[in-house]
Amino acid sequence: MATTVHIANFENKVIDLLTGISTATTPIGYINAYNGAQAADPSVAPAGSFVFATVSQAPNLNTKMTFAGQGVSQLSTTVPPVTPAGAATVSTITTARVFTTSQLAILDVTASLVGGGGGIILNTLDSTAGVGFNVAAFAIKLPLNNGGTLSWNAALVDRMIDMWAGTSTVSPEMGKNTNGQCLFQVYSGAAPASADLPATGTLLVSAAIGATNIWATASGGSSALVSNPSSLAVGTGTAGYARMVKSYGNLTFIIQGSVGTAATDFVISTTAITSGVTTVTLNEATLSI
Repeated sequence: MATTVHIANFENKVIDLLTGISTATTPIGYINAYNGAQAADPSVAPAGSFVFATVSQAPNLNTKMTFAGQGVSQLSTTVPPVTPAGAATVSTITTARVFTTSQLAILDVTASLVGGGGGIILNTLDSTAGVGFNVAAFAIKLPLNNGGTLSWNAALVDRMIDMWAGTSTVSPEMGKNTNGQCLFQVYSGAAPASADLPATGTLLVSAAIGATNIWATASGGSSALVSNPSSLAVGTGTAGYARMVKSYGNLTFIIQGSVGTAATDFVISTTAITSGVTTVTLNEATLSI
């Protein structure tokens, strides 16, 4: 068994919060455990039995998660059921379903005792009627990169996790200039090892993103461009990598990726750039998790 996610309730929501298409947060809330085979998707009823027939009676993690660091938020304390009397007798618990505070299912994770390596740690794998289980440990994480060349800086990933942990309600809005300036920038040379490192090379292009969001509403766990920012070059050289940068109060959010005229994270109109002469357009880009 492994963690499975609900595309509409989690993946699409993460991307829409990232881009600013949506700014309404629905943080992690209830944890309901069940036995039997893990469901194929959190939208599917499992073959086994849930401990709580009513989700709102289960342990509620809202306000119990820590502020994120390096994209990780953890449970700060053991959480008992909201209404223990609603618990049923369920033996051999294998999986726990994570719901938002509005009771939308978003994740299924393996359940275990301490030392068992589960995605969530319970105090018991055998619920007793009227008692249920306590959640002893749980963490939620987003990686700093997609396993390839696209990466986010820690400030951005932490903000995204904090919205799910319930410790922030402010979207970074990486698709428009609301609450801060958003820029698409192209640099020469090799990309820094991470989006947290200072930009290197020569700044070739700095295109301002306007008040209209450049990203589409996420579908199937990804979002593509709906408009194409462009700008006259401010430097001369060959495009090496690109960044989308958002200044948000005292924070800076960064998405860094490869750049080229095809098959890169950011597809631009040309990589041969001359200051004051070349107009560079961002033709294609996709965000996915």
